[in-house]
Amino acid sequence: MMILSIISINVPGLVQIVQQILLNFIYMDLLQTDKWVTPLFYSEEQLAEDEPLNMFFDLNSPRFIVTTGSSFVFLAIFVFEHLLYIFARDFISRFTPLGLRLADKLSQKLHWAGTVRFIMQQFAPLLLASVMNLFKVKRHLKQYFLV
Repeated sequence: MMILSIISINVPGLVQIVQQILLNFIYMDLLQTDKWVTPLFYSEEQLAEDEPLNMFFDLNSPRFIVTTGSSFVFLAIFVFEHLLYIFARDFISRFTPLGLRLADKLSQKLHWAGTVRFIMQQFAPLLLASVMNLFKVKRHLKQYFLV
């Protein structure tokens, strides 16, 4: 559903209003990352010069953090949890039994409830944002290489 909403398809006016209401309800972006994450990484001038990949994609920016939005925050949490697991397993467990229990709990939670679920749910937005950035890199590298 998410990928289809990014591709611009012309539909009658009343249907567009209903579709927009349904998509806003479905996405329910409770984190509102466009208001607090984007200003942490990009200035207003950088965001103003962004242009869409082409006229058929309804995304305003090819930047990874802007495109992924909440998925970027979930990715950061995901990486932090795995770093905490490695730290608890390798360092804290040597000094206290609490570290071993923490590592065991994180191991149980992170494998099926974390890693597999995260990859299945966030694969499409992360892949789309990554591929868009590959096109951007290819465009910038053409000036340096003979292609």
